Amino acid sequence: CATEAEAFLKQWQQLYEKTGDNDFRPSSASYMIIIEAWSKRSRFDSVAAKKAEELLHHAEHLSATNKNPDLALNVHAYTSVINAWSRSRDYNKAKRALKILRYMNDKYKETKDEMIRPNMWTYNSAINACAMCQGDSTQQGEALKISFAILKAIKASKKEVANHVTYGTLLKAANNLLPPGAERDAILKAIFENAKKDGQVESGILLQLRNGAGAETFHAITENKITLIEGGGPPTNAARTNGRGRNRPVTTVDEEKIPMEWRKALIMKKEDNGKSKLWEK
Repeated sequence: CATEAEAFLKQWQQLYEKTGDNDFRPSSASYMIIIEAWSKRSRFDSVAAKKAEELLHHAEHLSATNKNPDLALNVHAYTSVINAWSRSRDYNKAKRALKILRYMNDKYKETKDEMIRPNMWTYNSAINACAMCQGDSTQQGEALKISFAILKAIKASKKEVANHVTYGTLLKAANNLLPPGAERDAILKAIFENAKKDGQVESGILLQLRNGAGAETFHAITENKITLIEGGGPPTNAARTNGRGRNRPVTTVDEEKIPMEWRKALIMKKEDNGKSKLWEK
């Protein structure tokens, strides 16, 4: 388990410090594997996310103090810690994820080390931590504000671009953190308009929009250009796994009928080197 693996790792580190023998020196990969193990435990282990973050900072300390000078954890390790908080039941997970994201950005600005620069996986994981907040209305309101602050940071970035996962997760955040009503509908519309403008609309975004908005609002926001197919597909893998949904209809979307201008970025990404701009045909 993660507890035993971490204890073993620290024993090896102590042996390395005592003997100087590189055969005992824990590698960056070893630390990343155990951080990921803690991250996966955080769904059911109340201390796992904290353990993952503590191990991350412990590795940083070893590197900074030359106790393991070649130790260098990259963006994947930091993102795993954000995912650990996202999976946890901590009511302040949005703030914790934002703190790590800001730390990464500050460290990147200071060192220009590309290994530490947040990528879209990092940003989207932080937004997901906001979307999964289960605190009271005040905490959920703060989480929603943080999710939009992260979107703003993405748009201000010169190296990253918000994608369909970003917008789908923002829609999930609005659905989870706001009660049904005019305010939620307005926010859902604003998120969708951004996705549409950026050419990032795909079926997952449309289904998240439909989950949060009533049928009439959905069709108004999508300008009556999208037809949902009720019962148009088999139950999801998750439904099969937990034994639910075997006979439940699943709503689907025919992606080929989504206006090309709404999904132009996705089409371009699929094309080899973006040579064929299908939405212009």
